[in-house]
This record gives sequence, structure tokens and C-alpha cells, in this order.
Amino acid sequence: MESFWTNRGSSSEDADSIISKDALTNALAAFLVLWIVTMTMIGQKQEAKAKQETPPPPGQVGVRLVWSGDIDADLDQWVLPPEGNPIGFTNKVGAAYDLKHDDQGLNLGDNVPAFAKVHEEYTWSNGLIVGETCVNTVLYSPHSAKLPIPFYVEVYVTKAAKEGEDPKGGGTPILVSDAGLEFTKEKQEINIFCFVLDADGNLVPGKEGVYSNQTIKMYTN
Repeated sequence: MESFWTNRGSSSEDADSIISKDALTNALAAFLVLWIVTMTMIGQKQEAKAKQETPPPPGQVGVRLVWSGDIDADLDQWVLPPEGNPIGFTNKVGAAYDLKHDDQGLNLGDNVPAFAKVHEEYTWSNGLIVGETCVNTVLYSPHSAKLPIPFYVEVYVTKAAKEGEDPKGGGTPILVSDAGLEFTKEKQEINIFCFVLDADGNLVPGKEGVYSNQTIKMYTN
């Protein structure tokens, strides 16, 4: 038969064991909650980072400003992407578009073949740009040229080819400015057009060459 003191000692040890198990359980539960919260936060950060680093759809959008190589004048092109600031000679690099060539309009001379004797500025996108892009032109300086100065603007879309296919687009412009565009004074800014592309790089019906009713000024003197 167990003594009174033996029973009391066993009860005390059982109580200590229960307390130790409860403390361990609580610690494990707290650790589990902390781990879940930490993993959730890491997952949210990784998701946000993935959204930021997700590349645009493959392909490119090109905007080209052209005027005669015989005209000694500096024309500038400005391209406004769906989001962000206009891209032009004072802001050549952006998330959506980059100004690849800034032509300052010096006379090309007689050594240039006739078929290549044009001035041109061109801006290319970093992937297909889904949404509305707007294009302006500015006569920065007529230099020695006589006014008016005629010009035109073209838009190209080069779509990435799927495996086994040839690249599509790039050879024929999908959009060309109206005939008869010309500058009549220095620092004149002309809204050319806006266009909207879908995720496949196609012009959205009804949005070809439509410009906002408001004048959009991209160039600041």
C-alpha cells in the first residue's frame, strides 16, 4: 500500500508534467502562427515582385517620324504610353518605350543614295504595349529650312513568332498619319493620333487613329 507522501509526490510530478506539456504546446502553437504569418507575407511580397517583373507580351511596337533628307530642320517625335511619361529627346528611356534614334535634321548631302535620303526618328517599345498610345510631333527648329515642312508618321507592330512560324508584321505599317501634315512655325506641336492595341498586338476596332478631343501637350519649351 502506497503512503500518503508517495501519492502526494506523484500528483505533483503529474502536475509539473502537464504544465510542461501545456507550455510546449503553446510554444509550438505560437511558432506555427508566426510561421504562417511570415510565409503569407513572403508570398505576398513574391507575388507583388512577380507582377512587377512580369515581361510584357512578346513583340514590339515601332513609331517612325519621317521627313525629307533635303530639309535641314530638326523635327521631334513624342510618344505617350498607356502609363508613364511621354518619351522624347529629353526623356529617351521609359518602361514601355525608348527613343532609339533622335534625328537632328542636318542636310544629308549628295553622298546618300536617293532611296535612303530621308530623315527619321523612331521609337520602339519593350514588348507589345496593350492599351492606348498617343503620338505627337514638334518642330524643334527649322534651321535653314523654309516653312512649311511636310512630314508623316507610321506605326509598326512586330509580333513574336510561335515555334515553327515566321515573325509577323514589321514590314507594313498598321497605321499611317493623314496626308498633308506640315509644320508652319517653330516649336509647333501637332497631335498626330492615338491608337489602342489588344494583347495580340491588333488595333482595337474603332480606335484606329482616334485622338482625344483635348489637346495633349507632351513637349515643354
